[in-house]
Amino acid sequence: ALEHYARALSLREEAGDRQGVTECHTKMGRIRMDQADYRGALDSFGLASEYYESGWRDGKAKTVAAASGIYYRLGECAVQCGELDEAVEALKRCLVLREECEDEEGVRECQNLLGVVYQRLGDTRNAMSSMMRSTGATAAPDEDPHGRVVGVSSVASTVLSQKRREDSSKAITRLQSNLSLYKTRGDGASEANCHFALGQAYGDVQQPLRAAESFGACVRLRRELG
Repeated sequence: ALEHYARALSLREEAGDRQGVTECHTKMGRIRMDQADYRGALDSFGLASEYYESGWRDGKAKTVAAASGIYYRLGECAVQCGELDEAVEALKRCLVLREECEDEEGVRECQNLLGVVYQRLGDTRNAMSSMMRSTGATAAPDEDPHGRVVGVSSVASTVLSQKRREDSSKAITRLQSNLSLYKTRGDGASEANCHFALGQAYGDVQQPLRAAESFGACVRLRRELG
C-alpha cells in the first residue's frame, strides 16, 4: 500500500495538486502508524500538516475536521518518538480546530493526551489542568505563593492513570491484529516494529513478562534482518 501511495504522491506533486499531496501523506502516515513506524509516520503527518499552515481555508467544516485529525496524529506520533515539545504544539493546534468545530468529544480526547504529555514533561500544573478540563471540571490545581502545585486533584490524577491504561490496552489489541497480518505477509521489519510497540504497551499496563517477551522477539527479528 505504501508503494501505491508513493506513486500517487509523485503524480500529484507533478500535477501541482496540493490537496492530493496532503491526502497521500496522510494515508501513508496512517499506514506507518499501523506498522508501529512512528518516526516515519511523524514525518508523513508533518508533511501533510504543511498544507494547513496557510491558504487552506475553504469554509467547510470537514476541512477543519481533517486538519484537526492530522495535528492530533502528529501529536500522537511525536509522543511515541519522545518529541514532547513538538507534541504539545501539534495538540494545541488540534485543540483550537476542534473547539472551532464544536467537537466536544474531540476536545476531551485532545485535552487527555495533552495532560499525558505535560505529565511526561514534568509540568504538573498544566497536566492536571488539561486532565480536569477533559472531565468537564473548571477548577485549576491549588498553588502556593510561588506558583508551585501543592494539591493535586485526585479526580485528575485518577483520570490520567486510567487514560494511559485505556490507550495502552487499545494499542495492544490493534498491534496484536497487525502482528498476525505482518507474519502472514512475511514482513519482518514491520513485525519487529510491532513487537517493540507491544513491549512498550505491555509495560504501560504493568505486564513486565509480556513486555520482555515482545522486546525479545523484536531483538531476534532485527538480528535476523541484519
